Amino acid sequence: MIKTGTNLKVIDNSGAIKTLCIQLLKNLKKRVGRAGDSFICTVKRLRKAIPKKKAKAGSIYLSILITTCKEQKRLGGSFVKMLDNNSILMNSSNGLPLSKRINGPVFFEVRSKGHLRLVQMSRGVV
Repeated sequence: MIKTGTNLKVIDNSGAIKTLCIQLLKNLKKRVGRAGDSFICTVKRLRKAIPKKKAKAGSIYLSILITTCKEQKRLGGSFVKMLDNNSILMNSSNGLPLSKRINGPVFFEVRSKGHLRLVQMSRGVV
């Protein structure tokens, strides 16, 4: 679960390392975001090794939460969680990802919320 002001790690190859959540979208009653929810973020840190970065520091992007530190309950009664809050950056105009690859697994809840393109780009589904 994330709230406004949460620092997140970016796991795609867009060139960003850290982002800051500015506002959650479509979840105004609970004010927390779970895997698959979209939010508005700003880029705080960039990778130095990538020469052609698609993301720019200080820019505002649409982002989707991929994995969370807080455990999530599934229908079978099991819980799933990761070590970091991870997200990927999206293009605000057309809603497609900025990158071409996701470095790490994606929660199954992302697929159930309709982001099938992200599941195809990732290495696996947890």
